[in-house]
Amino acid sequence: MLGSISSSRISMRKVISYEAERRLLLSRKKNTYHGNDAQLLRDSNKTKSLSVMFTVSTYLADLYKPEDFYGKPLGLIKDFIVKKVRIKLCNFRINRVSRVSSLDIYQLILALDDPNVQPRNIPQNAEEILADMAIGSPAICIYRIFRRLSNDDKQTRQYAEEVAREIASLFNSRTGIAAVHNNCKSYNNYFQNVIDYCIKGNLQAVLDEFVHMIGENKSIDKIAGRMKESFIPANIQQVNTIQTFGTEMKYKMRKHFALDFGSGKQTEKDVKHTSNLRSAFNSLFRPFVLASTSIGQEGLDFHWYCRKIIHWNLPSNPQDLEQREGRINRYKCLSVRRNIAKLYNTIFSWNEMFKNASEELKGNNSEMVPFWFLPLDDKHFKEIATEKIERIVPMYPLSEDISKYHRLIKVLSLYRLTMGQPRQEELLQMLEDKVAPDQLKQLLFDLCPFSRIQKNSADKSSSSIDR
Repeated sequence: MLGSISSSRISMRKVISYEAERRLLLSRKKNTYHGNDAQLLRDSNKTKSLSVMFTVSTYLADLYKPEDFYGKPLGLIKDFIVKKVRIKLCNFRINRVSRVSSLDIYQLILALDDPNVQPRNIPQNAEEILADMAIGSPAICIYRIFRRLSNDDKQTRQYAEEVAREIASLFNSRTGIAAVHNNCKSYNNYFQNVIDYCIKGNLQAVLDEFVHMIGENKSIDKIAGRMKESFIPANIQQVNTIQTFGTEMKYKMRKHFALDFGSGKQTEKDVKHTSNLRSAFNSLFRPFVLASTSIGQEGLDFHWYCRKIIHWNLPSNPQDLEQREGRINRYKCLSVRRNIAKLYNTIFSWNEMFKNASEELKGNNSEMVPFWFLPLDDKHFKEIATEKIERIVPMYPLSEDISKYHRLIKVLSLYRLTMGQPRQEELLQMLEDKVAPDQLKQLLFDLCPFSRIQKNSADKSSSSIDR
């Protein structure tokens, strides 16, 4: 969201965060907004549920290679892994127990990689649990990615476990606990439900995409650092109500789903928070809504996981509107990636998908295709429900925004026309049935080097034919 500073914009982030949390907690009647949930992923003498989340197992990582099972049913994948694990567990001469303990599972994970570790017990359904771990454990998912990028196994393990520890912490928050309980209730143990949640959300694919956007050519220490930047704590803010107004007792509300970008202050703490917030918004984790003043409309990228922009108010000139929307209309933006993924849904690698798109979609288009722009009118997209960047402009009752918006779009079209911008949809709508296509081409002032090269090539070909 972009707009001017106002009390409405500032309070919006709290209201959205509160409403998202309220809906998550709605089904949990025993808990109130102010209640404190005990951390359910933790380590002690009796449990190792937290360690289970961030411990890497090379054996389990090798059992499941996503590229080999791409497009296969989840049940088939699980059955294949369960059979392999069952054979491995037969090597352990210890008793089976009916009760599932995270401590027993943790010891089994260690024993699978280290023959010097003796497991305590084997739970009755250990094969199924370890198969789920192989598919959806945060540590193992990250380890598989990092292993493709580095040959240093010790370093790969270290960074994978560091990032996985941060991911596991999300499931100890009130909202994380509620999300798991609302979607995954199959098991009595919370750590099993968390793994089930990761599998259903296809954590491996989500992390693969995130690392691709960070840059697979970077070192894993930089990738791990960028991933850890994505985790920011919930900000607590005191809120006045009718009951507390004028007193020192105020309710405390967490801001985590929606946060405000840029406070206008330039202290070291504020600058660092702004940088962390930008990294967090450009990730698969919260916050999911970013409210900004005009400070966020220039020189910043918010396009990794965002394709909708709400104009809290309308700017006075078309250049500011272009600048705002340019924050999410950028290189490999979300709408481009989603359309590419739909078009090449049988290809596993993001690099291969974009390579195919470059070969098949570029045609006579510029180098902007397919990384910045996709020709959605192309025959390849005919049977696909494509996605676009969405502009949302709230039209308030009795306001002048409707007439102001139509005027701004007309001016924006003329602005693009004079500056040679590639997108001319609004201009074509305005001039429809008024100007012939040949006349419209004569009006265009095209500064694109690609167009100039094409024109020069066409002129040379014409001259050769004339001679």
